[in-house]
Amino acid sequence: MAIAVYTSTDEKWSFAEQTTWGTAVGDSAAQVGILTEGFGINSEINFRNPPRARAQRYSHTNDVVADTKGVVFNSDGANGPGVKDYIDYLFYGVMQNVTESSGTPFQKTFTFGQTQPDFSANAGIFFTLWNKAQVASTSQKLYDAIISELTLSCAPDANESILWAAPTWIGRTHSDTANPSGTVTYPDFASTDQFNFYDIGVATLGGSSVVLGNNGVSITIRNNASKVGQSSGVPQTFALPRYEVEMSWHILWDSVARTMMSNARAGTAVAFELEWGSSGSDGHLEFTGSSKIMNAVNLEHAQEGNFVTVNLACEGIYGTTEPFQVIHSNAVDRGW
Repeated sequence: MAIAVYTSTDEKWSFAEQTTWGTAVGDSAAQVGILTEGFGINSEINFRNPPRARAQRYSHTNDVVADTKGVVFNSDGANGPGVKDYIDYLFYGVMQNVTESSGTPFQKTFTFGQTQPDFSANAGIFFTLWNKAQVASTSQKLYDAIISELTLSCAPDANESILWAAPTWIGRTHSDTANPSGTVTYPDFASTDQFNFYDIGVATLGGSSVVLGNNGVSITIRNNASKVGQSSGVPQTFALPRYEVEMSWHILWDSVARTMMSNARAGTAVAFELEWGSSGSDGHLEFTGSSKIMNAVNLEHAQEGNFVTVNLACEGIYGTTEPFQVIHSNAVDRGW
């Protein structure tokens, strides 16, 4: 008997911007390929077993009910290189607020808006996501999807020193019998399209340059998305009740680190900047904002040349201080 064996390396992952909430992008539409070794979309099922008095001492078949009512489907293990012609989708997907300039290099500025977009009125950005399998009618499809959390990391000895992006996609509707046929175009992966640890041009805390250690930098952005309402067995939309950003910087123990220790003790706000490239140029990526240190920055028997981890939570004051801002240019007009 012949046995066909397929693995995640035989599959394609892709997505497309969806224009109408509640209506998935057609399977024949052009799609953006995701550079990944594969991940999964959890096929959530509600198993309901309410108690019944049936005069028997074990569960009755009719009392065990399965359905998908109210389920939110989540991706699991999505990660890959955050190259310049792909990562802007992720920023918009989780932050849901962007201003794009006209003309090359089409600079995009992402911030947290005080009012979230109304997805049900087709505002903001949301996606249809595919996992194309080898066997017909076994592909997964997730739509009305946004990103609830995005973790970025860049360290010299991890992921080939490339900025790595791990988004969590969530969606209202899922199918595992799709047949995607549209052309999948992958973002460029040349050296100039990557954000390499050794190409970081600016890394400052409190206005002072820091030397990054082997653990580099990690940034987690989340919007705490939650389901809202009900319609035909599924939630109507998502609420983004609270935006949060947590960062971890591994820095050299020096005079700047000592200042961070003093700031931690005093609860002093610390400005930060992390930048690749230069403003107004293709491939520019910059993170800025205001934060507070959330750990005791001290190292027993600290010696010059040792490194410490500084954990920060981004904090701001509405109308005056942006807690977190991303500026990115990739010479692509997204029409945002």
